Amino acid sequence: MAEARSIDNNWKEPFHVYGKGEGKLRRRVLKQVHDYRVEPAKWEKQTEQTNDFLDKLVEKIYERNLPNANEMEVIKEYIKQASARQGLKINEPDEYDVIIPLIIKGLDIQTACVKDTDGKVISGFERERVMNKDDLNSTHPRMSNAKVFTTTKDGTVFLNSKNFYQKIWMPEVDKALADIQKEMPDLKFKRREHPPSVNIQVTYPDGRVVNFDIVPGKYTGTEQIQIPSEVTGKKDTLVEFPSFALPKYDNKNNPRLNSEDRELIFRSCTSSYERYMADLCRSSPERQYIMTANCIIKNAIKTLQEEQNPLGNLINSYHLKTIAYHIIMDTTILSKMEITGVKDALGLHLTYIRKYVSERYLPDFFLGNKNLAKIFPGSKILENRRQLNLFWKANPRLLLAAINGLKRLLEILEGCFTCTNGLS
Repeated sequence: MAEARSIDNNWKEPFHVYGKGEGKLRRRVLKQVHDYRVEPAKWEKQTEQTNDFLDKLVEKIYERNLPNANEMEVIKEYIKQASARQGLKINEPDEYDVIIPLIIKGLDIQTACVKDTDGKVISGFERERVMNKDDLNSTHPRMSNAKVFTTTKDGTVFLNSKNFYQKIWMPEVDKALADIQKEMPDLKFKRREHPPSVNIQVTYPDGRVVNFDIVPGKYTGTEQIQIPSEVTGKKDTLVEFPSFALPKYDNKNNPRLNSEDRELIFRSCTSSYERYMADLCRSSPERQYIMTANCIIKNAIKTLQEEQNPLGNLINSYHLKTIAYHIIMDTTILSKMEITGVKDALGLHLTYIRKYVSERYLPDFFLGNKNLAKIFPGSKILENRRQLNLFWKANPRLLLAAINGLKRLLEILEGCFTCTNGLS
């Protein structure tokens, strides 16, 4: 069997690919939607500075953790993710997201589901059950003192994600930032907690402000998947997918969650599959048209947000990326649809946006999606059969009103999209 390859771990410069004869369309888009493209020189400069800062941060966290390395190991090779990794950044290259892998040593951990107050399993959430629980005070004194181990009424021991994040992870980050401040006094730092991430805002001497979302990822294993040739467009490809659990404790008193579970929740991370999906989006002209259209729509939605349009207030960049992935699945994998350029791809985006907003239901692409078997055959991601509506957190009134904002989006993109299914 061929050796499995790792998923690429570099920032991806945004790409904009139009179809044959779409030069006039490109000019029209830039006029009506405004020029959202990232300047290549800015991209190169900022990604170099980003790598420099992140390298230093992770090195400092690693050093600070060394006295406790027998309990937890910090992996120096951080994982780049989100729009800057997926080639979907628009306007300014000022946001970067990473996962720092952590290995908790010496624990036999099994995952347990999380149920809501109606007794239904919540997709993507899990608890981390410690099976070898008898001697934790001596084997893991630091975590024991930080109350990372919670014993329930029936004697079951779980990792406490809140205490792990606040008492183990955040002190390491704060000490690392203090060390960097001494070495880089010209930089100004602000940080805020937004579990599972910590947001670090860096102000450079020239006034640029860049945001970093740093997420601790508890390593849970790696699986190898043979990606079929009909998906890659080339040949069957064996790929490694590492997985992580992220400390996503409830800090907002979500009424759907049982009180005894609030501090125990971890989120099953789909980052590896998202990164590979982003790479697949570059593998054919049709997929490139779809992702180019996605960036155009993203900038148009930004205009709607500035106007306090209800559709703009509902839809975020993750929603839009999810919609693009559904389009790619439906038109390039489950079936083969002729997409001749960005104009067709914009029409598809608008059709799908109208569908999901009208139904007030946007299914998560990576959770409960049975069609993922076409891309990731045999993967453990297929074990999660319960679908998640990405609009579940939205204000019900906003969700009802959002469809009324579609007219303004169509006005912004007038003449730029192929009219389908009644769009005008």
